[in-house]
Amino acid sequence: HAVADLSFSSDGAYLISGGEEAVLVVWQLSDEHSKRFLPRLGAPVKWISSGPHDQLMAVSHEDNAIRLVSGLSVELANVVGGLYKSFAGGSPSNRVPTGLVVAGDHRKQTLLLNGLPGHLQVYDAFLDRHLDDIDVVGANYVSRTEEKAILFTSVEHAASSTDGQWQ
Repeated sequence: HAVADLSFSSDGAYLISGGEEAVLVVWQLSDEHSKRFLPRLGAPVKWISSGPHDQLMAVSHEDNAIRLVSGLSVELANVVGGLYKSFAGGSPSNRVPTGLVVAGDHRKQTLLLNGLPGHLQVYDAFLDRHLDDIDVVGANYVSRTEEKAILFTSVEHAASSTDGQWQ
């Protein structure tokens, strides 16, 4: 599985890598067997950048989200994202098969649309922010096995009630 980006800690003691598998790996360079993993990040890693004193790492993903990771504990601290971009399966012209659904009160400008594979995202167009991610199929992201691509479950139809409730 391809590695998309590498980054060194400010003191050069650690190498951070990430890529196609949507896993962040922190390698301790003084001990070849010592590494820590942050799996299930939801989308392939594109870029990695460390903050001052390596307290936080910003990890950019193919779904248009930036996940902030604690440099000390290697745990997810926060997610910054607008509209999630669908990155898996289908042709580029068919990346939003549910279309856009304006949900609930029209003054709220809430949209229900595809995001991550098997998910729907709730987006507030007025506030320009991601509100929620609904995991419809309950599956972890898997990049591929050997050289065979994985077929993802896609959500092709979505609707909401007039009061904006999703279930």
